[in-house]
Amino acid sequence: MPACLTPLRATWTVHENEKSVLVTCIRSAAPEIKRKWTLHVHVFGKSLQQNYFIREAAKQFIQRENVRLKSNRIVWNPSDPPMVPKCEVPLAVRWHTKNVKNDVDVICRKAVNTAWGKADWRVTIPVI
Repeated sequence: MPACLTPLRATWTVHENEKSVLVTCIRSAAPEIKRKWTLHVHVFGKSLQQNYFIREAAKQFIQRENVRLKSNRIVWNPSDPPMVPKCEVPLAVRWHTKNVKNDVDVICRKAVNTAWGKADWRVTIPVI
């Protein structure tokens, strides 16, 4: 990669449940054709909770609720996939009570210690 002449920009991205940081340079020292560049930096580690397991916990809850309520709801993907520390205890799921939509909250009561995450967390997953 050619040296960047402007401050790098970095944003979190999630594609197919893989978390990465998208690093972008809008003006480099390279010739005109390669002035801009983008680099995906994949984020791996034991401290990240995979979005797949958050969604699966929500799906299992909704499947049980569909049987109980004789309904046909399905779990949707969140518009902004979460980036949370890995949970050390089984995930809990409840109906989200702060709005009239049929969302569920996936709750972690004890997460691994990280410098960037909370000790516990709650992620709202949309249900249609």
